[in-house]
Amino acid sequence: MGAQNNQPKMTINKLGEYLVASPRRKRSILETLKYPKEDGGQWGHVHSEARNAIKRYFVSGFDKKYITKCIASLKSKSGTKDEKNYHASSILLLETILKSENIDFDAYDYEPYNVKNAYLDIEGVKINVYPDLLVKSTSRGKNYIGALKLHLVKNSEINDEAGRYIATILNRYADGFILTDRKIRTNHNISYDVISDRFIECPGSVKNRWKNIEAECKNIVAIWGSI
Repeated sequence: MGAQNNQPKMTINKLGEYLVASPRRKRSILETLKYPKEDGGQWGHVHSEARNAIKRYFVSGFDKKYITKCIASLKSKSGTKDEKNYHASSILLLETILKSENIDFDAYDYEPYNVKNAYLDIEGVKINVYPDLLVKSTSRGKNYIGALKLHLVKNSEINDEAGRYIATILNRYADGFILTDRKIRTNHNISYDVISDRFIECPGSVKNRWKNIEAECKNIVAIWGSI
């Protein structure tokens, strides 16, 4: 079947999708991860411009120029039919951000998170977490922090349950790897599915949810050789 990955690894968003998927979809996800297509990385940068614009938008205190400039840039690009479709998809994501009624402009301050190779090993499964933003607030003299992850895939929305799993993983990552004198606060760890304009915070109680994540990752490792 061509090149294969010997160790199971995936992005945090893909794991969130996997955790709530049907058995058939789970098998399909693992097969794709183990036997990636030769051109599978061709479009890995597809939404990079949109992602960077959204991050700048949040960090700047929601200055719309970062979004509008990116939209204009994408509209001016030429390319193949596929490239134009991907540009149009990025534009849709950016327009969704501008029309969002769910962004709380006052609750948090945002900062870039520039650590590379931000991985978390969960029971032998290598998870690329790489938060997009740090989420900060101050309340009653106490300073809090968490992390936000964007989901930018137009045809693969993150539902509420998948989002809670993603936010739970962000919470674990923040607790172990974000170096700060601020207190990690669960509800500051957020999955944001842009296309559905859905912000999903980490639940207050994560013990049982984390056990489910560990159990599923153990299962992935156990069956990886048979895929």
